[in-house]
Amino acid sequence: MTYYRKRSSGRGFHRASMLLCVMFCLLPTLLFGAGKKARKVVRVAYQEFNRQMMVDEHNKPVSGYAYDYIQAIGIYAGWEVKFVPCSSFYDSVRLLRAGKVDLIYEISYTEERAKELLFPNEPMGYEYYYLYTSVNNTSITPGDYGSMNGKTVGVTTGTILTDMLKQWCKKKNVQLKFVEYEEIAKKEADLYAGKIDLDVELSMLAKRDLSAVEKVGASAYYLVSSHKRPDLIADINAATEKVLNNDLFYFTRLQERYFADTVLGRNLTAEEKAWIADHPVLRVGYFNNYLPFSSKDGNGKPIGAGIETIREIIRLLKLEGKLKIEFICFDDQKEGYRAVESGKIDLMIPAYISNSVKQDYRLIGGKSMVSIASNLAYLDNYGGKNKRIGVNRNNLMQYYYSKDCFPDSQIVFYDNIQGCLDGLLNKSLDATFLNGFRSEALLKPGKYHLLRTVRAKNDFQIRMAFSENNIGLMLLMNRGLTIIDPDFINTASYSYIGRIYTFSIMDFLQDHIVPVLIAVAVIVALIAALIVYWISNRKLAGINRELRTYSETIEKQRQQESELREQLEKKQDELQIALQMAQAASRAKTTFLSNMSHDIRTPMNAIIGFTGLAANNVHDTERVQEYLATIAQSSEHLLSLINDVLDMSRIESGKMSLNEKEESLAEIVHVLREIVQANVRAKQLKFYIEAAEIRNERIFCDKLRLNQVLLNLLSNAVKYTGQGGTILLRIVQKPTADPKRASFEFRVRDNGIGMSEEFAKTIFDPFTREESSTVSGIQGTGLGMAITKNIVEMMGGRISLFTKKGEGSEFIVALEFRLPERETADPTIPELNGLRCLVVDSDINNCQRFAAMLRETGLRSEWCVSGPEAIIRTEEAIHLGDRFKIYAIDCRMPDQNGMETVRSIRKAVGKDAFVIIQTVSGGADIEAEAKAAGVDGFVIQPLFPSDLRKELLKFCGKASSGQTRKDEPAISLKGRKVLLVDDSELNLKIGVLVLQGQGMIVDTARNGQIAVDIILKKGMDAYDFIIMDVQMPIMNGYEATGILRRLPDGDKLKIIAFSANAFEEDKEKSLKAGMNGHITKPLKINDLLNELRKFAV
Repeated sequence: MTYYRKRSSGRGFHRASMLLCVMFCLLPTLLFGAGKKARKVVRVAYQEFNRQMMVDEHNKPVSGYAYDYIQAIGIYAGWEVKFVPCSSFYDSVRLLRAGKVDLIYEISYTEERAKELLFPNEPMGYEYYYLYTSVNNTSITPGDYGSMNGKTVGVTTGTILTDMLKQWCKKKNVQLKFVEYEEIAKKEADLYAGKIDLDVELSMLAKRDLSAVEKVGASAYYLVSSHKRPDLIADINAATEKVLNNDLFYFTRLQERYFADTVLGRNLTAEEKAWIADHPVLRVGYFNNYLPFSSKDGNGKPIGAGIETIREIIRLLKLEGKLKIEFICFDDQKEGYRAVESGKIDLMIPAYISNSVKQDYRLIGGKSMVSIASNLAYLDNYGGKNKRIGVNRNNLMQYYYSKDCFPDSQIVFYDNIQGCLDGLLNKSLDATFLNGFRSEALLKPGKYHLLRTVRAKNDFQIRMAFSENNIGLMLLMNRGLTIIDPDFINTASYSYIGRIYTFSIMDFLQDHIVPVLIAVAVIVALIAALIVYWISNRKLAGINRELRTYSETIEKQRQQESELREQLEKKQDELQIALQMAQAASRAKTTFLSNMSHDIRTPMNAIIGFTGLAANNVHDTERVQEYLATIAQSSEHLLSLINDVLDMSRIESGKMSLNEKEESLAEIVHVLREIVQANVRAKQLKFYIEAAEIRNERIFCDKLRLNQVLLNLLSNAVKYTGQGGTILLRIVQKPTADPKRASFEFRVRDNGIGMSEEFAKTIFDPFTREESSTVSGIQGTGLGMAITKNIVEMMGGRISLFTKKGEGSEFIVALEFRLPERETADPTIPELNGLRCLVVDSDINNCQRFAAMLRETGLRSEWCVSGPEAIIRTEEAIHLGDRFKIYAIDCRMPDQNGMETVRSIRKAVGKDAFVIIQTVSGGADIEAEAKAAGVDGFVIQPLFPSDLRKELLKFCGKASSGQTRKDEPAISLKGRKVLLVDDSELNLKIGVLVLQGQGMIVDTARNGQIAVDIILKKGMDAYDFIIMDVQMPIMNGYEATGILRRLPDGDKLKIIAFSANAFEEDKEKSLKAGMNGHITKPLKINDLLNELRKFAV
């Protein structure tokens, strides 16, 4: 052995046939030569090693070249072989020197080793050394030494391979750069990674994903003993002679079995590359109706094992983008042979090539694709009389094979192979050859069961056929057949064998005629017996039938009476329940209408009253502004009441649907805070939002409906919590078994008035309130919680309530959301790797959560719980020379608050730090003070990773992805032309005034037909925008939009729907009709202007 190798896992080899051969060879010796003396115990050191010695799960040797070789020698020498494990080559030498083993194997001969070890006459085998490259490295061409110059080659330190490679380089005049490695695994890893170009290695260590480039040397290796055991060397010499006398090529075949696929050349030669460069299309001919190798399917596409083999070769050689395959089918095999001979096609499959074929066609055959047993079919006893051999006249392969096997026999042609088989049955033939893959299927019909088969002496070699001038392609295909999985063609063939012959009903009857006849006879006998039985029992059955009829009539009458009584009782119960439900519904709706009458009249009264006051005080601007603000608030409240009623109506009618999109949970929560904050401040409430264990910010949800649920709960909390109270929204991500979904729990808790147990049971029913607004002073429809519950259930979630009168309430909503399929981005920010940061917060849990988020970005995060401690830690960091680069400080700490802490830190560190302040309600209220103190950024609770990332990217000098400028100037609409289409004079008047107030030029139309006529008259460029009502007489907005879009350049028009239909499906309907946007009535000026600016170019 030339050097130590690390343990390597080998793939299993089937060695049953080889061991069987050895046993047959040894049989005479075992029977006659064995004496009664005890067998000699011989201990052999072993280690698991690729292809040489392979072990089972218990680390016991079971196969490999060395294992089989030693077992064969041991049988002839009369040994009882015991294998002793060792850890390495050096360990095996140590065991031999200590006398703990008798033999070690795979040792190369050197004069130095001969002083210590005894070597037998014949080597155990030969090691071949090759230059290998990765299959992905196409820069090196085998045989082109110029392509190797300047390349780097990996060699293992302390081996004879380095000297051997240097001698080869000198002989071939090749300049290589040598890189030495201590470990083979590291060398292989660098070869795959492209850090080195070549690897010189033993062929037996090579893997299938390496490509052999050039052989650089070889050496013999031996099974050896120490000088203390010359008897074992004598045994080895004698046993080797006996094995070779019985089977001269035994050891050769043994090496082929284990090492045949270790020298695989995947890199193309210059000749092969030249062929590909000159032939962008590979034209492959194939024979029809020759399964399992080739045929056409019902759609005319090529199928078969041969077709799959061509495609697999092109894939393995990585030629998919360089070589297009064109398959051409031939029904006549002679035409196929002539086509490849003349160059009309490049190769033919399948093909049989022999000297007799070459006499008629100028063809050459490539490497054998597969060797198939050929069966000789015959009738009666086979006596070797083959005077008349049947051949399918369209099967040249069968013709030439028959001619080669029996050159003196008469060839009798038939139209197909079934004709040949029929010729055997009528004795007009003596025999015919059948393909081993096709024999069973062809002989399946029952009439051929009399035929017998015997295996022919010579197997049938399936090849590819090439013209004599196409050597480059033949070499290319041969290379592909070398690297393809040996079992690929056989496995592919088996999948097509069932299509060779379709077994018919007639075939089944012929094969099973006796059982079929017996079954028919039994069925006829049974039918006859049944007829006799039926006749004999017919009279008795008539009497029994009459008695049964009387009995059934009486029983039916009793059952009918009982059923009538039960139905009557059931109907009475149902009527009573229906009456109670109707009364309850009537009471609920009466109460609802009573409440609604008051609740609707209240904002209406405010709208009418303050409108009158504004009219009477038109010259008092301040009062008018105050009255208009009240009118706007009352209008919004009235719209909210109407929306609740409409939402409940849509839920009950089943028209409400979800529109799920990918959304940011952080954005949803922050928007909720902004919406609720104004009402919270008005009532001087304390409002907190907490988020815990949030791992997935991006979710798929209906943002509108989720907002509606949470806003309903938060609005109720604000509504029913007294001045100075506290409201908490807590969001927790729960574990879930499905990695593609995220489970969240939303808790809304307040310390308001709470509710009674009785009312808590019905809070989710429509039209229910614990007290009317006239009693409670709090307005509402009584539909909010019913709508919330229905939306939650539509989203696949559940809602529950914990409440106590006078102490407050807590609503819990549990929802699951689908997660985006894309992989999560790396949270680290390279610029922050290794930088030190400090979190300062009086709450330890907040500190730990904040610090963990910062660590995920690559920072070294630490924390403390007070401002004074933070200042001490800062001074220590300055003293040690390892400063904190980032500070995250809570604004609300006791003793010394966040602002005081920031000032002290700034005084110590100057500008050499980035300070982030954490607030409860945003930085607007304290922005001036914070910036003066030295704050660089703000984060709001609850803290999400994306919020923190935005601030940290500011420190790195980057803008967060998706961040937009808030101070961009609004696009001016002055001078833009608008066509306003609405059948309502009032809507037209409001719209004109609003648009003209922006400096826009406005024309109007009372229906869709008028709008179309105006556009036809003035042209497509007459207006910048068309604002179109969707419900109008004569022609509605959808119809008008459709007509306009079909006009030349109609797609350039910017049409915006103006509709009282405010639901999501209404918006989708407008977009499908061809409109660009959708705004809802009642008109909100900012919404209209923002929509116009979106489409202003």
